[in-house]
Amino acid sequence: MSFISEIKRHPAYQELPPRFRRWLALRFLFGKKPKKVGGSYFLSMHTPMFPSEAFDRFLWAQVDISKGKRPMEIASMEVTRRCDMECRHCAFPGAAMELSASQINRILAQVKDFRPYSYIITGGDPLKRDDIESIIGTVKGEGAINLFTPGHLLSHSRALSLKKSGLTGIFIGIDSPYEERNDGIKGRKGAYSSALKAIEAAKRAGLFVGISSVIMPDSSGKEIRGLIALGTGLGVDEMDLFDPISREKGLYGSPSLEKELFRVQKRARKKWPVIISGPYMDSPEFMGCTAGFNRIHIDYRGNVMPCAVLPYVVGSALDTPIKDLWESMARMPGSKCIAKECIRRKERSCMELDDRRPPKYYGMLTGEQKGP
Repeated sequence: MSFISEIKRHPAYQELPPRFRRWLALRFLFGKKPKKVGGSYFLSMHTPMFPSEAFDRFLWAQVDISKGKRPMEIASMEVTRRCDMECRHCAFPGAAMELSASQINRILAQVKDFRPYSYIITGGDPLKRDDIESIIGTVKGEGAINLFTPGHLLSHSRALSLKKSGLTGIFIGIDSPYEERNDGIKGRKGAYSSALKAIEAAKRAGLFVGISSVIMPDSSGKEIRGLIALGTGLGVDEMDLFDPISREKGLYGSPSLEKELFRVQKRARKKWPVIISGPYMDSPEFMGCTAGFNRIHIDYRGNVMPCAVLPYVVGSALDTPIKDLWESMARMPGSKCIAKECIRRKERSCMELDDRRPPKYYGMLTGEQKGP
């Protein structure tokens, strides 16, 4: 049976609003050929393999949203701010303080009760921690578990250890296909060559491998296309392309950069590797801004936030149950990235931003917008 046939037979898929099913088929789910891995299908590193219990949770979460519920789908954990890079676009200044593995694991144990299907381990560089495997092990088997790293600390043996602990995918940071320019953006000579070695080590270990790129405002279309060509040539499974968002440096993507990354997503819809363009995902054309709606972020101090780049602290997971913090930051999806709006407006928080225009994904899902 084909992937499309199996999806259409799934009871959760059949419960989704018919108009949303048609829109999803045209715009996302069937717009590209899924990768076959053994007896399963791979759509994206941020989505569990299909079929699986975790993928079932993904589909049922969409059903819940269509009925007015607010499931936690994505949980990200910043485990450290230590990092050997000095990236020009970094939104997170270094800090020596960080939670212990036992503190993080207690927090993640509470997050698990909400059954998210996607976990993201971030930094800093998570590989600066010798105990990162024990942290990953807390959510082993819970869905897609991805780690973001510059890659210079990743050996083949470490990649094998990470996979054994439960990691499903790893994103290596490369911001330009040109070695000298990449190293200049990263602030470290040799960053480019070590990233290429890390990609090979992760592939040999059997992990899904992605490239995570922050595209600088002065990047040309040719440079972006060269980056995609690099990832394709390296055989990575996914490329996540973001425009910069840094309150510390007053840095965010220009309208022209956003448009270029939007066009990249449109052109790449049926190509491999998977291309995830931040501006497209956050736009009214797709999912919009879901900070505080279906995702939760915990920073290196245990503070709970709607997303990693939004400077709005709901409270501390060290002294308040995750359940209470999750309920207190409820927000519906909006058509604008509120983190960018904060920087543009030079405001400390834009959580109160009145943005009642639902993006197409959730407008179709909840019935607030008509079908394609």
